[in-house]
Amino acid sequence: MKIIDMDEIAHNVYRIARFPDSVKESESLASADAFAISSEDIWYFIEFKNQKISKAKDSVTKKAFQNWYWIVDILYELKDKNNMQYNTFNYDNPIAFAKENVVYILVVSEEKNIVDADKMRKCLLAGQKFQSDYMRKLEKYIFKEAYIYTPELLENNFVKHFKY
Repeated sequence: MKIIDMDEIAHNVYRIARFPDSVKESESLASADAFAISSEDIWYFIEFKNQKISKAKDSVTKKAFQNWYWIVDILYELKDKNNMQYNTFNYDNPIAFAKENVVYILVVSEEKNIVDADKMRKCLLAGQKFQSDYMRKLEKYIFKEAYIYTPELLENNFVKHFKY
């Protein structure tokens, strides 16, 4: 699957554009690991964590909000300075756009989340998504959806069906 490496943009392109003298990656805003836009114009942020779901809360929440902020900032700058627009993005209301078109997927290690990985499979069989409390909050506050997969579930339920 072809994705955009969001860490590369945050740590290099965006940071250097905002702080030209910066030499520290730690001065970058946080970002999800990957980004893709489907043929249905749904935007996907994908974050990989090799840890228990409960331990990922602060990092995932920070990355979700900061990544959304800086991608919107880039879109406005492209529009204002370069007269370039992403046609389907709602420049008048980016929050509404996120709630209608943006999905955040957290991918966690199955080995470190054995019980939750089983719950994820059961949720999928029932036609539901698996969410921790903080992922549910991300969905309520900012995104259309926010849920959790293991790498295997991501491959079988997302990657294999994704269309550009």
